[in-house]
Formats: sequence, C-alpha cells, structure tokens
Amino acid sequence: MNIKMLALAPLTIALIACGADSDGDKINKRMLSLDELEEAIPVTAQGTDASLAGLWLMQFTSRLSVDSTTEDAKAEQVHYLHGRQATLITETENGFKTSFCGSYAFHGDINFSKVPDADGASYSAGLVTDTTHFNLNISDNLEMEGELMIPVNDDAVGEYQLLGVKLSDATTFADASNEIDINASLALDGTQYEFSELGDILTCVGSSSGSATDDDSGQRSSAYHSGFTTTGGAVTAFSFALNEIECPVGINDSGDEASAAVCDGMNTTEIKESPFDEREAILDTQFRVESENNPEQIFEFSAQIGLPEA
Repeated sequence: MNIKMLALAPLTIALIACGADSDGDKINKRMLSLDELEEAIPVTAQGTDASLAGLWLMQFTSRLSVDSTTEDAKAEQVHYLHGRQATLITETENGFKTSFCGSYAFHGDINFSKVPDADGASYSAGLVTDTTHFNLNISDNLEMEGELMIPVNDDAVGEYQLLGVKLSDATTFADASNEIDINASLALDGTQYEFSELGDILTCVGSSSGSATDDDSGQRSSAYHSGFTTTGGAVTAFSFALNEIECPVGINDSGDEASAAVCDGMNTTEIKESPFDEREAILDTQFRVESENNPEQIFEFSAQIGLPEA
C-alpha cells in the first residue's frame, strides 16, 4: 500500500469549532501527579514478562513551554495536555525504539537502551542535558514509569511524565488486534484505508486535551491534539490551541507539498474534552478536516482500542 507521507503545517485562523472552554474548572493549568495518572489507567497489564517489546498504553501528562530564554525565565506560552497513547516498543540493534504521538509537546520516534550497571530495569535515551533526557523504569516488562524532556525547536521545550502498562506482546497493531479489539481508518483525498491496510504500519495512536495560555496577550483557551505515527517516522496530527490550528498536509507524487485537507471552513467532529472520560475503551480518538470550497477534499482519521475481555 502506498500512503502519502504526511507532515504538519501550522495555520493561524479563527477557531470555529470547539473553542475556548469558559468553565475555568475544566481547564487544566498544571502537570498531573503520578497518582492522578495511575487512577486514570483503565486496564491492568496484559501479555507476558518475556520481553519489553510489545504494544503499550502510556497514560501521560505533558507541557510545552514556548519562548523561555533562560532556565529560570517564565515562558511566554505554556500548554498543558493530558491523555493516552497506544504505542509500540520494538527491539533494535542497539536497544529499543518507541514513538510519541499523543501530544504536540513532542511527537516522533525515540531510541533508548538499558542503562549499564543501573539498579533494576532502567532505560535511557542517553542524551542527558538540562533540556534533553528520556528515562524509563520498567517493572517485570509489564509496567513503566518515565519522563521525557526534549527541545521541540529553538524556542520551545516539551515535557512528558507517564505511566504505562503493556497491552500485548505483539509488535504490530495488526497482531495485537488478535487479542484486543482495535480499529482504525483513514480517508485521504477520496481514498479510504481500513485497519487491514493500516495495522502493519501504525506505530502509535494517541490524543490529549488541556489548556494553553499566552501571557503576552492574556489569552487562554482549551487545547486538543489527536495524532498517529507510522513506520519510517511519519507523523500525522491535528491540533489546536490559542486560535492556531495544525492541519495535516501531504506530499504529492512529485515530492511537492500539497494540502490533504484545507482548514478554511474547518469542521471537527466528536472531539472529547478529556481522553480520560472514556472508561469503556482504552482509547477512542478521531478528527476530520475538510475544505469549505471543495467538499471532496477531506482528511479524516479514526481509531478505537477496546478493553481486553475479562
């Protein structure tokens, strides 16, 4: 199957759907605690302890700090997003690889390996600076606790804190679907792809919601992100905050950037205020963007992961 590689293009337009939440009690303005993350995990560990590799649920809290010039300086913008992602951990020649897709605090692949001579099962990406580190503590290859801090660009730093449980020993979404109910579909430029075509190439599916604050303008809004990654490191996502939308675009057969969906007149459907509200499923996320002038120009993604049978 030939699916176009996808990137992210930031567009600044007026948000016409799912705007700022006027109820201050619903807007998260902090990182969640590990106790809060643990309470929200909807499933116990599955699979075996034979290997770290498999499909994992990561329950996370994240922060994106923008335009902080020094370590002690207050960031110009702060975004808090809390959510879930189902992501593969696969074994590599030098250790392991996993993907982040559930928050725009950071999305992409991370390579990591076991820390030599460390007590217990500690893993690290090996890049430890004031603004870059990735550490995981693994219990019996079935549960994890970790943190990530990484520069997103020259003036932004993304942070994650996470708890995780293994969902399956399978190292593809397709194989994991033999044990738990997984469904995903993608519509791109009039072509529909079902899970039978996506299951072997997906590496991560996730979503999150929260709040964003711009101190300079005094603006505050709700924030939302839904995304997925595929083999080869391709990242596709839809997100909005502070009236800025990141809308999926594609690369055409000539290698030129071409819109997969135009955000003018954008509509979004069934966006959840919190990914933690869903207790009857491990993960349920979807987004749809379409062109106001060309109804056939649609980009739509949907993914659901059900709870294991008792």
